[in-house]
Amino acid sequence: MPEIRTYDRLEMLQELLAIDSPVKVRDFLQKLPIAPADNEYYDPTDPKRKWIDGKMHWVPVGMQRGNAGRIQLASTGENALAERVVNAMESIIELMRQRELREIPGASTPQSPREAVERYFAIPPLDQILERSPEWTRARSIGKQIRLTVTRYRGQAKGRFTVRVEDEGIGQPPNQIHNTLLSLSNSSKGDKPYLIGVFGQGGSSAFHGTQDHSWLISRRAPDVPGGDEGGAGWSLIKHVFPKDRRDAYYAYLAVDAEGAVPHFSAAVADAAQLKHGSIFTHIDYDLQRTGSSVARNLYPAMNHLLFNPVFPYELRNLRDAPDVMWGNAYRLTRVINRARKNPEQRDEIVDKTFGPQSI
Repeated sequence: MPEIRTYDRLEMLQELLAIDSPVKVRDFLQKLPIAPADNEYYDPTDPKRKWIDGKMHWVPVGMQRGNAGRIQLASTGENALAERVVNAMESIIELMRQRELREIPGASTPQSPREAVERYFAIPPLDQILERSPEWTRARSIGKQIRLTVTRYRGQAKGRFTVRVEDEGIGQPPNQIHNTLLSLSNSSKGDKPYLIGVFGQGGSSAFHGTQDHSWLISRRAPDVPGGDEGGAGWSLIKHVFPKDRRDAYYAYLAVDAEGAVPHFSAAVADAAQLKHGSIFTHIDYDLQRTGSSVARNLYPAMNHLLFNPVFPYELRNLRDAPDVMWGNAYRLTRVINRARKNPEQRDEIVDKTFGPQSI
């Protein structure tokens, strides 16, 4: 990573973790040694041609300059957030799989996400869980490790928000983030039937919903392969419009022409009490709604999109207290079970009303 002369590393990490508005993005970027804007043009056939040593550069996501069309596939901001939450669930599953292989080399591979969740957590499909049962308690415990948070920052007009998705899963080593979290169509999931996605692209759609910058940080769990160093890799992502060119693309800050991201040492990550897992934060995220309608509509939209997820997760939507998101399959089953117990209250027990949701 280029030297940050007058900028303490711990202070830098703490400032990164606190970025939740365009103003804080600008303040942070001003302290970094970033190449001038006229060096933003990236030639994948000769990545070192305009590279300035000692400077960070904006490098295309996936190392592919024509990435805008694929990143902009999601039809709504909610769809992209659902992809991010699914990635977080996969991170939890992958952590347990790698721990299993450490203890039992050659252990058989779970053949589906639900088989993996049953094996590692003894959690059946959520719509089969009875409220307050032991399975419910285990599922709720895992759900606390996956968090979707929506905030509105001060001074911003209505309709723009900051969205953060974080998990306490396996995380990525700093030297692999550009090949995993910031890759496109370069999935490592093809031989892992216990994971949900396979194309290595869906979560990146959230960059399109971001009107300003996104940032990410990831730290590998220390007890699995790749976690020996214990440091945390990070970067910022933005939409780049090269001068005198029509091929705009999404790019992230890299420290070398091969695309590696900057990182903090294990000592700095420990001092900041940064857990293993990943955090994606999208500044000025367009949820295609305004004002209080975001608070009213994101809850049913996410329960609809993730109809019967393998884990519940927490949604903090413009307030501190979380809603626990179980998916509509669980919610409908819960309604049916309560109606069976209390037939006279059948029309009064739906916990939140919701209208039709687009996909």
